[in-house]
Amino acid sequence: MAWGRGLPIVRRLYGLQQQLNNVSRRFLHNFDKTTRLEASGNGASAEYAGVVTSLFSVGDAPNGGYLSVLALRAAAMSLGEGGKAAYPNPLYLSTSFYNKADENTPVSLKVTPLNKAKSSASMLVTLTQNDQIKCSVNCSFGNLTKMKGPNNEHEDARLVLPPIEECISASAVLRPALGKGHVPLTNEITFLVPKDDPFATTTLRRISQQGGFASGTADLNTIGKQASMRGYVQFAQHRPFTSETLAFICDALLPPILNTTFSPWVPTLEYNVLLLDEPEKDKEHQWLRFSFCTPYMKNGLLHTDGELWTQDGSRLLAKSRQLARLIVPR
Repeated sequence: MAWGRGLPIVRRLYGLQQQLNNVSRRFLHNFDKTTRLEASGNGASAEYAGVVTSLFSVGDAPNGGYLSVLALRAAAMSLGEGGKAAYPNPLYLSTSFYNKADENTPVSLKVTPLNKAKSSASMLVTLTQNDQIKCSVNCSFGNLTKMKGPNNEHEDARLVLPPIEECISASAVLRPALGKGHVPLTNEITFLVPKDDPFATTTLRRISQQGGFASGTADLNTIGKQASMRGYVQFAQHRPFTSETLAFICDALLPPILNTTFSPWVPTLEYNVLLLDEPEKDKEHQWLRFSFCTPYMKNGLLHTDGELWTQDGSRLLAKSRQLARLIVPR
């Protein structure tokens, strides 16, 4: 009888231990280590401090999705414990980039409240390094589980992919060619693409042949006409996905415009993400389905539309659009 009465306590202790284990594992992930912030001011505008890492960079430019997550974290911290409970989910963000951020350099994040309503709270976050504004982020938080309204979902709109085991590892090609130099970001994510995907038959093939982004001796057969890519993505360290990490993943892969045009860098000017649903919580080793497409480019200006789905393709988690500029090699 004593043992039976103690079972609920044992179960609760076991559940608590599992939660602690999840937290401890998460703090080992590079993404969490490099997005830590500390409060540095109060008042009408809350201020937070951190350091921009070089782990999530292209060349010497920190990734825009990574910078956007720093802003989301600062915005969430500014809500306080009560605000986080009322508005636990980021709903959207719109990031404008003004100056290239500096690697391995302190960053100051200033959060200015814009609106707080029953269903959402909005704020503006400004990222500054060495007295220069690098980017600003408009974002909004709410509670996805409490949102009520009509749905309009079509089966034919779902992202259809071959099984994971039938895809090829793009990361296995990119990391040796780019991970130690031009694109350290490739070390932090793992992604797979179908064998017949335009990215596999053009950009991936070209990088495999040349060992990088060289443009002068490219095989013309590696220049395609379709600026799109589909596949599966996860963190290299198998970190579980959260809503805020979706804002990073939407900007973490190589631009699909590289399928059709040579360029060492495609910097983002404006970045927008709509966060529609939550990934499975605390599930390591999970994959997300992705699709990115650049339907149009004019005078080097282009926009890329993206989608992130659950591993089984049953739920759309995020949609993104970014305006970027293709840098032509001289």
